Amino acid sequence: MRGPPAGVERASLALVEPTVRDPSIVANDAVFRARRLELHGRPAAGSTADNPLVETALRLEAAVADKLHPLAAKPIDADIAAILRGVNDVSPKPWPARFREWQARDGQIEITKARLAQEDVIAVGTGVLKLTSRGGLDGDLKVTVVGIEKVLKMFGIERIMSEGQIGATFNALDRLMPGLGGIARQSAAPGLVAALGQHTELEGKSAVAFPVRFVDGAVFLGPFQVGMVSPLF
Repeated sequence: MRGPPAGVERASLALVEPTVRDPSIVANDAVFRARRLELHGRPAAGSTADNPLVETALRLEAAVADKLHPLAAKPIDADIAAILRGVNDVSPKPWPARFREWQARDGQIEITKARLAQEDVIAVGTGVLKLTSRGGLDGDLKVTVVGIEKVLKMFGIERIMSEGQIGATFNALDRLMPGLGGIARQSAAPGLVAALGQHTELEGKSAVAFPVRFVDGAVFLGPFQVGMVSPLF
């Protein structure tokens, strides 16, 4: 930490091979581990007592959190920069209480730069997130992804397409001619990619740019709902 007692100018935390365990889990298994974790914070330009702004940076090397979410079962590298608005109390308290107070102050997080890499999947994005009155995540991100086909499988979007009205159409094709529905499903994959967004390039590789929306906790990847984030308080 750096700065006078009256106000911290900068705070940094660096951990080598950190491990977080949950005693409530059988065998006290790790819920998070990484090769390295860095967290940095400092007051952002324009920050005032009435409108506190905190510039933050998070870096992860080979982070794994398979107990928290299957998508984090393989090592992830992350480099995220953001500005936190409405954080004026860092005293120890339960996280639900902290999130509730943050929402009441109309707090939000502005992600100015984010890059995540997992094997050959690379994602970058920017956007703003906040909480609703019931603690649900709300906001929009602009994301560009290399390896969108793997992302579709991770979120089970092909399964989503096979259910409901679209799935019924595929089944009707199978009844008309056995195997025709399967061909249609395979042909739908390129259409899924096209529906998500625009083709572009990222770091010299083919990529797709599309919006990710959070609507009171519901997560939408392009036009498809792919999950639900539990309320934070």
